[in-house]
Amino acid sequence: MIDVPNNSNVSVNVSVNSTYRKWDTVPTVTRPYEFILNSIPWIYRLINKVYTLDNVYWLTDLKDYLKIAREAIDLDHNWLPNRFDCDDFSAVLYCYARYEYGINGIGRVNDFVSRHSYNVCVTKDGGFYIIEPQEAVAYTLQSRSKKLYSLMFAIITF
Repeated sequence: MIDVPNNSNVSVNVSVNSTYRKWDTVPTVTRPYEFILNSIPWIYRLINKVYTLDNVYWLTDLKDYLKIAREAIDLDHNWLPNRFDCDDFSAVLYCYARYEYGINGIGRVNDFVSRHSYNVCVTKDGGFYIIEPQEAVAYTLQSRSKKLYSLMFAIITF
């Protein structure tokens, strides 16, 4: 417990949960941040800003990434124009995978050409996929809609 005083001199107890409920329930491998960067085709690294914020990444396979995406959707968020829309759904999936599973191989994309936010993931074997967080579906670079997922002049954060 942490004792946090507020402005009225009344202390508030805040519990800090140091164990993550679903960590180690999904098979993962660890890779250095260079593995993330090298899994993104060079042309997309060239025309986008790609940031890796960790030194080590816990990765899983596409099936488990989609399972996590379905769970994040089930958190019962409703799409609301300009209040809870694509950028919020991508933020929920990004954070949910880290907090619940300890998996940081899902990145957030803010795509300024498509005017859309979504996620990408790098799999254990170095595969690179686009994940639509509002539907929990994945696309390859070849199968994606270039109108919705241009990956042109985007900011990608892992």
